[in-house]
Order: sequence, then C-alpha cells, then structure tokens
Amino acid sequence: MGTHENERNILFIYELGHIDACVRFLDGNPEVREEGYLLVALGPELEYALAKKGIPFRSGRAYCPLDAHRFPLVAEEWTKLFDSPERHWFQYRNVSLSRLFFFTVRHYTAHLLYYATLAENLLKQHPAARRLIVFPSLQSPTISPGDAAFVRQQPLLRRYLDATVVCARLIGAERGVAVLVPQAPLRPKRRHLMRSLFVLRRALLELAIRLYNASIALLRPRGTPRILASDYWRNIEPIMSQLPRGELMLFDRGEMLRAGISNLWRSRVRLFNFNSFSIRARRRDRAHAQRLFEEQWRSLRENGLPEYSLGTFSLRPLMAEAFEELFVRVVPQTLRDIDGAYALYENLAPEVVFLRASVSLQTHFSILALVARACGIPSLELQHGLEYLGPDSIGTRHSAEYFAVYGQVVQDEFAALGLQREKFPVIGSPRFDAYKKESSTTHRAPHPRKGISVLCVGSVSAQNEYDLEDYYSTIARALEKVPGSSVVIKLRHGRARESYYREIIETLFARVPHTIAQYEPLSELLASADVVVSYFSTFVLEALQFSKPTIVFNVESFEKEMIRFHFTRYAEAGSLLLAFTQEELETALRSLSGDGALRTRVAERAEKVLAQLYSFDGRASERMIELITRLARKRYGTH
Repeated sequence: MGTHENERNILFIYELGHIDACVRFLDGNPEVREEGYLLVALGPELEYALAKKGIPFRSGRAYCPLDAHRFPLVAEEWTKLFDSPERHWFQYRNVSLSRLFFFTVRHYTAHLLYYATLAENLLKQHPAARRLIVFPSLQSPTISPGDAAFVRQQPLLRRYLDATVVCARLIGAERGVAVLVPQAPLRPKRRHLMRSLFVLRRALLELAIRLYNASIALLRPRGTPRILASDYWRNIEPIMSQLPRGELMLFDRGEMLRAGISNLWRSRVRLFNFNSFSIRARRRDRAHAQRLFEEQWRSLRENGLPEYSLGTFSLRPLMAEAFEELFVRVVPQTLRDIDGAYALYENLAPEVVFLRASVSLQTHFSILALVARACGIPSLELQHGLEYLGPDSIGTRHSAEYFAVYGQVVQDEFAALGLQREKFPVIGSPRFDAYKKESSTTHRAPHPRKGISVLCVGSVSAQNEYDLEDYYSTIARALEKVPGSSVVIKLRHGRARESYYREIIETLFARVPHTIAQYEPLSELLASADVVVSYFSTFVLEALQFSKPTIVFNVESFEKEMIRFHFTRYAEAGSLLLAFTQEELETALRSLSGDGALRTRVAERAEKVLAQLYSFDGRASERMIELITRLARKRYGTH
C-alpha cells in the first residue's frame, strides 16, 4: 500500500480506536500532512480495518522483534533479582510480597522489552524521522489506581497500557527524535455521577449479600467439608454435587448468578471477600509495614537498582517508575487484602481452599493460597490446561499447596524439577470425564473417499498477533496442496473479536473449503473430522481421547520449544505428528490423507500412550472428591 515518500513524521497506532484519533489529529495538524508522514499500524486486525477504509499504511510486522521469544527469559532473570534473598524484608504476616508480585513484574518487564525493541527497530529503519507520533491507549480503566478492583485485577495495568508510549519516549530520547503523544479525548463530566451511582449500587449489594448470608446460616445447618472457593461455577458444581453434606463459601460473587437458587441452597453457598470482616485492629501493623517498604524502596532505587540493559537501551528508568507505583500505590491495598484473608479464615474456618489458578496477574488467588499456608489450611488448584515445565516456565510458581494434575507424565515433570510428588496428586480431569463415554459412541469408520476433513483449533493468544495470522496462513497454504481436503476452524466461545477472527479466516482460507465453528459441541466436531491440527493446547489431549490422528503445529519460536519439550515423546511413540514449517505440515497432511491405515495406526497408538501418561478414565471427579475429603481431614489431623 502506498505511503508518503517523506518520512519526517511517523504516526504509530496499535488499537482500533486510534484510526479515528489519527484522522482527527491529521485534520487538526495540516502541517504534518504538508511535511509528509508515514502511518505505521501494529497488528493484522488494525491493518484489515485500515484497508477497508482505504487509508495508506505500513505494516508493523516489519518492525516486530525477531527474537521476542527470548524476552520472557530475560525478564525471568531480571525479576529473580526482585525475588532474591536480599529482599527478605518485603513480606507481611508470613506472606512474601516478592513472590506475590513476581509474575506481575516479569510480565510487565517482557512487555517493555518488546515495545522498546519495536520502537528502536522503527526509528532505526527510518533515519529521516524527526518526529514520532504515538497515540495513548484508549483502554485505560476509569477506576483510580488505588481502587481494590484495579489492584487485584492486574497491579500494573495502567503501566502495561502505557508501555507503548513510555518506550517510544525512551527510545526517541536516545536517538534524538521528538515524540508527540496527542491528548486522548476528555471523558464526559458525568463520570462523578456514575461513580456515585456505582458506590450506591455496591453498598446496596453488600447489604443484600449480608442478609442472604444470614438467611443461609440461620436456615441451613453447618456442613462439611467446608470449602472456600475462587473458581468458576462450572468447575465447582461437579464437585459440590457429589458432596451433599458439603458447605461452600464462594469468593467470586458473580458466579452466584450462574449457580442458580437450587444449587445455592443445596451446597449452603455463602458469599464472602476480603472486605467481609473488620481489619481495623491491624491498621498500625499495615502502616508500619508500609513505611518500612517505602524506606527500603528508596534505598534500593538510589543504590541497588540494576541497569536492566538490553542491546543499546536501558529500561532502568521505566522499571523504577513501575516499582514506584508498586510500592506506593499497589502495596497498601495488598496489605489490606492479606489482613482480609486472615480475617476470612479466622471467621469462617474453611477446611480446604479451592482455587481456579495460583499463577496469575490477579493477586487474590496468590493471597488466598499463601495466607492459607500460613494458617495451616490446605489449598488446592486443579489443572485446567497443558503445563509447560521447560525453560521460561512459570509452572514452578504455583502458590497453592497442592496442584491436582492430569496424569503421571505431569507429576513426573514436576518431580524432575525437584518438587515433592505428593504435592502434585494425579486426578485426571473432571471436565474430561464425559469424554470417556462420548468417545466410545462417536467413533467413525474410515471413509473410502480421497482427501481428509481437518478440524483446526483457532484464535491462538499471542503478544504478537502476526503469529496468529501466520498460524492460519500456513495451515491454509498447506491444505491448498492436499487434494480433496476441507477444514473446520474451531473458535473459542465468546464474542470478543469474533468478527475479526471470522474475517481473517474467510480471507486466508478463501481457496480451501472451510467452515467456522464456535458453539457446536466438541464431540460432534471431532466425530466428523479425520485429522486434527492444533497448537500447544489441551485441545490435543481432547483429540487424542477421541482417537483422532493429530498434528501439533506452530510457527512461533517459543511455541515450537513448548511443543518439542512436551510432545516429542508422543511423536516418538507414533501417537501424533509434529510440524514446525509449512512443508512439514503439508507432508504430514498428505501422508494422513493418502493412507487410511496410517490414520488407524496413529489413532490406536494415541489410545495406548494416553492411557500410559494420563488418568482420563472417567473417574476424575471421584478422585477429586477423595482428595478434598482427605485434605479436609488433614486440616484437623483426623483420618
């Protein structure tokens, strides 16, 4: 697409809302048009939208770091300094805040490395640039940085959203290029009114919850085991349905609406959070800890903060700003949440704490787990996806005391890292229990026709969304060369960006017979497919349970490493195929398409390997109940 020859002004956009902001800016600054400019757009979704509007642009793909896969490794090493023994002072009531914020700092650091390198590549490739115009993120939340919801959701969220701007300013200053950040549109003045209405609505909700909790406590007898859970109701319900005498204390209030009245009554469900019980008695302790942390931070900032250098730039000033926000704005609310967790456990006396995740940007998961450890209460997390335990793995940082895993292979990988096997009990997957019956009734005999029907899992999540485009494009180009092939692309549930996914699929698979599926039952899709193609996902395990010949494929560097680390043993046993290039994918598809006997052999070996490595026998829910009951008894030393 054409661009102006003069590149003195470079406009950089990375969100859909920036298109209109860019047009407004150019209309209000005609001198930029006169001098000449280059519009750079980051991401295929944005580029599709610009192309529709007929706006000339340069693809941001040309500036994306080629070695971005190593940024998480660099961030891991840098963040270990934050979590070193020298930071032993950064703890409160036996809870290590270094451990609590490790993933947050690591995630943000990798994000900075990505955008700083991108900005450097951009200015390096356009040496004539004298001004870089970067638009601020339009996704900034309306809540203030000190609000509890903001802190718990993602402590450095504002910094994360501002990363593109601050990295552009950093690199621009080093290269002598002026950086202009146009002012974002002012928010409506009704914000204060909306804030007042929100506070009033929350107060009414708190009153309603207190009345509801009192009614359950009065009308329903106390149950056992007593479980405090922070998880989706769909994960909790299969467990509570088999514990008729159990009692549930639900941390995630929104899940109450999904549970239904009958389930709430049956499981004696009450609703609590960190604010449910008074923590005023601890006010002085929190103030003392906060003063200590700020003093230590000032000393660290002046004398001991690393350079955080990579290549030609240093992220030290940006990391200092992030730590400043962490210590001054985030930590005070975190201390209140820790006290709230202690008060929660002291008043409710749960026997088990059940968590959806314990390695997360959301701090409440780790706080619930770490305070439970300090109180001697077993905490439990159930494996919901494939675990990667190779280099750059975050799997070793689960905060829950117990992590119930899919099978022996996962337990072995944790044990190989020097972790205690008994902390990783083999359960299987309650979600997969139904597959045992479904897979036996949905098997389809090999068809006599040529070609194959392929089921492909889609909407891969990646920082660089060009990886998604490459993933789809490579599969489409490979299938074009396999006669008689067709494909069904399975999108994840949810309407977020659904129109974009559908558009990119329609464009890239234009020469391949294709169907887009999203809400159809997985068992039906697997039944009609001859072959499955997937990236590193539990979708692979689901396909193998339905005895489907499966190709695990990706073109992104780090995904390749994850696939090699975990799935090489499967490929060596002949239970699936691996592909890392278009040629390898095409070869695998051709071999499976032209050889029905090969498809049968791969499917049979998949069944054997799956039985050896995993406990997908339809009894995971039973084992989960046994584990919870045992942990509840362990809480009080009974058997």
